[in-house]
Amino acid sequence: MTMKQEIIANESDFQRACSLWVERNIGECVSSLMYPIGQNLEECSRIFDFDYDEALGWFQKEDYSEVVDYFIDDADLEDLEVVADMVGDWSDVVDEVIGVSEEEFEEETGVEYSQHLEANIKQLRTKVKDLITNDSEYVEIGQHFNLDPDYNEVFEYYVVPEGWTARDLGNAGQIVFEFAGLRIWGRQTTGQSISIDSWLRDLMRNLDDDHWIWGKV
Repeated sequence: MTMKQEIIANESDFQRACSLWVERNIGECVSSLMYPIGQNLEECSRIFDFDYDEALGWFQKEDYSEVVDYFIDDADLEDLEVVADMVGDWSDVVDEVIGVSEEEFEEETGVEYSQHLEANIKQLRTKVKDLITNDSEYVEIGQHFNLDPDYNEVFEYYVVPEGWTARDLGNAGQIVFEFAGLRIWGRQTTGQSISIDSWLRDLMRNLDDDHWIWGKV
């Protein structure tokens, strides 16, 4: 077991690692700067010469995760295949659930393969959901099927370093933007320590085994 795996397996050590990441990468809170901007966004866009439509994304974020999950819960075989091939491989899903090829199944049972797939559609839906691993995939699927997203409000704002920190936050589906010469992260949760936010714990689990943070815990 690697050092990273040992730390993740120990909740106390893992929480310490998450706290170290926050201490290193999350800077000063600038919510008091951003709240008035959001309340007067159209006027501020003229004064500070920024794009109003783009700035809307500083204060709320489209969230397709729940609507896509609901869509998959009711999806037919054709739509399930489309979703699976967007983020993985439909044939792998079918193989895992059914276990035999179409030709083998029909030869052995005399039953149409499509009927057997329909009979196992709940399992197929679950496996297709499991293929979706990040926010960008939810967005891709939601937009492909013209689903209406939910919107998550931004509650807090913090300065973050440019470079890999901003990139990692973006890859984790977080709002990151530049305003007044600052790189700013918009937090979509509040009322708890940043170090226990679910997105951060997922980000930590995806860090490389040789990341510096594992040696600091």
